[in-house]
Order: sequence, then structure tokens, then C-alpha cells
Amino acid sequence: MMSSENRSHFSAKVLYARGPARVLKVMGSAFEQFAGKKLLQLFDSTVAASQFNW
Repeated sequence: MMSSENRSHFSAKVLYARGPARVLKVMGSAFEQFAGKKLLQLFDSTVAASQFNW
């Protein structure tokens, strides 16, 4: 049986992976596609997605 501390740490990692991390990956991919079509200029799609998200 896992302690509640281990459970919440695991849950936080899973929540982040299934939520914010997933969104940043999808947004970064979309930004790369826009950049490929010359609709957007960026240096790092992950940074751009993170900044856009906030």
C-alpha cells in the first residue's frame, strides 16, 4: 500500500502529464505548423506554447 504522500506525488505527476504537459505539446506542435507555413515566427515552440498559455 502506498502512503498518502507517495499517492499525491504520483497523482500530481499524472495530472500534469495528462493536462498541462499534454496541452503544451499540442500547442507547440500547432505553432510549429504555423511557423512552417510562415504564419508565425518563433525560436522555440515549447517556450512559445508555455508563454501563450499564461
